[in-house]
Amino acid sequence: MEVFTQLGIKPLLLVAQIINFLILMFLLKRFLYKPILKMLDDRKKKIEESMQQAKDIEQQLQNAEKMKLEKQEDAKKQASKILDQAKKDAEMIRKDILTKSDDDAKRVIKKATDEMKGEKEKLLSDVKKQAADLTMLATQTVLKKGLDEQKQRELIGEAIKEIDNFKIKS
Repeated sequence: MEVFTQLGIKPLLLVAQIINFLILMFLLKRFLYKPILKMLDDRKKKIEESMQQAKDIEQQLQNAEKMKLEKQEDAKKQASKILDQAKKDAEMIRKDILTKSDDDAKRVIKKATDEMKGEKEKLLSDVKKQAADLTMLATQTVLKKGLDEQKQRELIGEAIKEIDNFKIKS
């Protein structure tokens, strides 16, 4: 102990300072160090939870983006199917309209042809009647002039041939 006194250290004061130091360490550990460590641990846990939540949100965002792309693809496919079906329907309607218009045109043409045939037959009948009237008139004129029977037959035959030729041309 003499060494302590020679160095100017008082042993009682040294023991008191060591006790004070230990009390201070105990108080700091109990009231300051533990709460600070607890606060740091809590903060660390919150940061870890926040990081995990951020990862979860990022994963959800990626999944949502994938689902969005899939839905867009599905929508494109459905739109394509609808468009194809609309084209098929339009083609069927076009063919139906063409068929109906062809049928209508054929009916109109047939009706016009039938009417033309009727008109043609009527005209031919009128022409034959007029030709027969002209032949009779010519025959009467010839008879008045006194043609012989041979000449009259020739004239009537020629008139009949002309009427037949007229029928063939029409």
